[in-house]
Amino acid sequence: MSRALSLLIVALCAWTHADKNDYIMMRSMVLDAVKQPATAAVILMHGLGDSADGWKDSAAELQRRFVPHARFILPTAKVQPVTVNNGYACTSWYDIESLSSRLEEKATGLEDSRSDVDALIDKQIESGIPADRIIVAGFSQGGAMSLVTGLQRPQRLAGVISMSGYLVASARFNMAEEAKSTPVLMCHGTQDNVVRIEWGHESREAIKQAGASDVEFKEYMMMHSACPQEIQDVGDFMKKVIP
Repeated sequence: MSRALSLLIVALCAWTHADKNDYIMMRSMVLDAVKQPATAAVILMHGLGDSADGWKDSAAELQRRFVPHARFILPTAKVQPVTVNNGYACTSWYDIESLSSRLEEKATGLEDSRSDVDALIDKQIESGIPADRIIVAGFSQGGAMSLVTGLQRPQRLAGVISMSGYLVASARFNMAEEAKSTPVLMCHGTQDNVVRIEWGHESREAIKQAGASDVEFKEYMMMHSACPQEIQDVGDFMKKVIP
């Protein structure tokens, strides 16, 4: 291979990486730290059919009350066809084929979305925030994304938060050795009829069996939603892991 061709390939690879980072940032809402400079970051992902705007108020409350020194990044998933939505397109981190079982689903598009979230983490590290000061969090499908991204990344993050989520595509899950000590908070409604609490329990046991050593599971008398006590618990967790 000629030197000119080698240099071209390197340049194209660098451009592709930069372009991907820029694309996911363009789809993200950023709440810069109230207390400057930012010394930590929280990446918070919405659920199926939602957007960053749906979690803006909760993010602002968490930031103001618990971690004013943290920058919040709220990405919006790509619009793509979703099987359980009769094939119609909506914002989705990956395809959902059935509401009867989630743990063994194909989850088409999952790896692309995981790569997007990894790019957001990389962006924060490049800005000067170390990996162990970054939290990945999410609700429902976003909670599933936080588990598969944060616990498969070969770095110890500050924490992983899954609200009403589950371990998607568990058969393909491979926990990184570095992530085994990452603190994990899982929150779930006992009356959840969308992501059943049994799936949350199964997910907790799966990640513990994979080696996760610090997993906390909290339950609330609610359906597929969030509640004030959950927000309080999430805030307390954030304050603990990124003081």
